Amino acid sequence: MDITFETSQVNLIPGIRSELAKELLKLGMKQKEISKILNITQPAVSQYISDKRGHGIKFNQQTMDMIRKFALELKEGRSTSTEVIQRTCRIILTRQSETGEIFSEGEGI
Repeated sequence: MDITFETSQVNLIPGIRSELAKELLKLGMKQKEISKILNITQPAVSQYISDKRGHGIKFNQQTMDMIRKFALELKEGRSTSTEVIQRTCRIILTRQSETGEIFSEGEGI
């Protein structure tokens, strides 16, 4: 699948934000803290967590592992909010270059 900028902006970036927000919540962070790290509003975090935003994409295991690792780095302060968009794009590009796909088989856009 060819990942275009439009696809990334409309579907993948919100999908990754959603998974990041959920992982950060699982790690014990509050929505307000998550909003600060992701540089989004607390209501946006709430929407990501409740699947009102960024839902409908099933990432494959390798992509989810990358998202979980990044969430842990953010929680532990080893990564910062200034790296969120850069790392999000890196997740997209790394998975596409390694497998040609970032979704679970039969899933995705």
